[in-house]
Amino acid sequence: MDTLNFYRHIREQSVQFSPKLFGQLDRSDLNNAGQLLWILKKNVLMFDDEGLGGTEMSHFSDFSIFDYYNAKGLNAVQRYWQQHGEQLSGIELQLIQASLKAQSSLFSVISVDSNKSTIKLQDLFDDNHQVEIIDVSMSKSPILKDCLIFMRVLTVDTCNMTSGVSFIFKKDKEEILKKKYKSMIKQAVSYTPQAKNFIVFLKLSHKLGIHTNTKSV
Repeated sequence: MDTLNFYRHIREQSVQFSPKLFGQLDRSDLNNAGQLLWILKKNVLMFDDEGLGGTEMSHFSDFSIFDYYNAKGLNAVQRYWQQHGEQLSGIELQLIQASLKAQSSLFSVISVDSNKSTIKLQDLFDDNHQVEIIDVSMSKSPILKDCLIFMRVLTVDTCNMTSGVSFIFKKDKEEILKKKYKSMIKQAVSYTPQAKNFIVFLKLSHKLGIHTNTKSV
């Protein structure tokens, strides 16, 4: 199986696997995660599913699975691993291992190859880190080469892909992004640096991001 077909297979399996991870969260977890994202209003989670620059269900799911930690210090991925790790095999084992190691960051797009569906990225938080991801939909965007992207990268075998959620900004916003990030990160209330970064860049995407209905595929 070539790399692109392998990616398509992994992405399809990931879409089916994510609800199992989300299923680790009870109502208290969801409310606590919603409170961190400022979308819990009178015990009701309020979403913008029209893609108009607010917090969508996909943003909430991604944060709740990877960045929300319960009182025992475990996120949904770690909880699933504890409960089902010994029974996992094949692609689910690869996905859970990739999810346990997944890291988010702000990246600058170096180059895009729409034929191979690849995007080469420079990590703006780590000068020594570059990564090439595969994303069929995103790589077709004509404006992507002029963008910054906050995303979570998962690596399965030698295939790098997003968790399915990303916040996109124009490169000409880099200086103001950095300035606002430095101010906002000091005020962010959460458990881990990764969670704080997600919260800050979600808020920044509301004000400075490029709002599109394009999904990572």
